[in-house]
Amino acid sequence: MNAFQTCPNTSDLVPLYLPQQLYLKPIARLNMSLQLPNVKKLGKSVSHWEIMDKIRCLIKPDEFTVLKVTKTTVEFVRFEGEIETREKLERVISKVDNKMIKLKDFSDLMRIRAAEWRSDYPNRRVWDDFFSNARDMDEMKPGERPDTIHISHLPSKWLVPYHLSDEEDVTPSEKIFYKIFEKFGSIRFVDIPICDPYRKKMKENISGLQNSSFDKTEFFEGYVQFKDYIGFVKAMDAFRNMKLVRKEDDGAVEVNIKVDFDKSKHLSDASIRRREIVRDRLVKKNREKEEKEQAELEEKKRMEELERQKEVDIKEQKKLRRKLREEKRKAKILEKLEITGSDEINEKIAKEEKKLLKVQRKLEAIRLVEELFRRIKGKDPKLL
Repeated sequence: MNAFQTCPNTSDLVPLYLPQQLYLKPIARLNMSLQLPNVKKLGKSVSHWEIMDKIRCLIKPDEFTVLKVTKTTVEFVRFEGEIETREKLERVISKVDNKMIKLKDFSDLMRIRAAEWRSDYPNRRVWDDFFSNARDMDEMKPGERPDTIHISHLPSKWLVPYHLSDEEDVTPSEKIFYKIFEKFGSIRFVDIPICDPYRKKMKENISGLQNSSFDKTEFFEGYVQFKDYIGFVKAMDAFRNMKLVRKEDDGAVEVNIKVDFDKSKHLSDASIRRREIVRDRLVKKNREKEEKEQAELEEKKRMEELERQKEVDIKEQKKLRRKLREEKRKAKILEKLEITGSDEINEKIAKEEKKLLKVQRKLEAIRLVEELFRRIKGKDPKLL
């Protein structure tokens, strides 16, 4: 069943904390039972839906806001119903109690009994007896006497500032929780276990988690400790047999909460100190873990940087070697070009020298011929 129910009638709401639009509503609940014939002998089955329809007809024009089966056996069926307000409760009970109904598969009439729901909410006698008989309690010490209320099944988003109410991962506000209860008396200490992330690592006997967990944060539980006994009593009396209601833009929503006096010494000085010691140890351990992870991360980054630098150096070396090879290749090409150029020049010079030699020889030949003719002329002119 949905934990949240619409609240159709707000006439009997009692203001609890108006800044959050929180109210208390008296529970109007009744128990009903129907004695069954010997269904095994008759070989028939009983329809719970048929019975609930009959009961709904009996209380008209009143209506149930909740009607459910709480227990069923071969001998009887037990129901629990709720109506809008307590002022209608006596009238509704009178409409149902001792009335006869007939089911379609049975010939005999069946009688329904109805009575007001009996609450197990503790009273002053219960907590006084508990603390006076508890051997491990010292009523002179806070948390070991009737001064601490344990309240559970509180909607988390109902106790967060409005500007955070649409967030997914939000935790209830201890400040708002404190303000809700301070009107009953002076408060010594409040504690909401799920607000401390280290509680999930603590043992159950000191974490304070009794009816909730860190896995499901839709609802939470909290502890409030009063400085004076009268504040504790006022708060316990105010929440007696009440639902928690929140008014919203589209109507009011109600939820059943569980309120009890603390029996675990959760807010005793010894328990608070023990939690602080465990928490300090967990904080230190977590810090050391974070420091180790940070050191490992930095070492990993350093190694990655070294690897990166190594890769850069390798690339630079390859680049340098490639450059040297290029320069060497260029030098060889230039050297080859220089050698080739020198051979061509020498060849040209040799050709020119050959040409010059030919010319010189030709000139020498001409001179020799001229000299020969001159000598001949000088000896015998007739030969000319």
